[in-house]
Amino acid sequence: MKKILVVDDNKDILVVVQLVLELRGYDVKTIWQGEQTIQAVKDFTPDVVLLDIYLGTTNGIEICNEIKSNPETKNTCIIMFSAHGKTEEVLNQCPANAFIAKPFDVNELAEVINREMDSVNDLK
Repeated sequence: MKKILVVDDNKDILVVVQLVLELRGYDVKTIWQGEQTIQAVKDFTPDVVLLDIYLGTTNGIEICNEIKSNPETKNTCIIMFSAHGKTEEVLNQCPANAFIAKPFDVNELAEVINREMDSVNDLK
């Protein structure tokens, strides 16, 4: 079963995204404190990290850069998702695999996750 780690400081979004992804057959772990992300990636070893940019006291872009710069986690697929509408700006600041703007359609979310997961698996 494919594993997805969802990181967002909005607990309502976490509940909805977890439900939608679990109904699609994914093993989903959610965290709402960005500070826990790096350890969760190491412990849970997700196939995809769905990562918000604005996480209260931490910044998803910095977390993305940290994950991608670590040799142990650099191949982790990261999809940034945020109300921040400037995709190019976000992707220029961190090496995320993709970006989804909030609000998003759940079918679009699933399509992007599947596409990115497939492309990362092709590289392995």
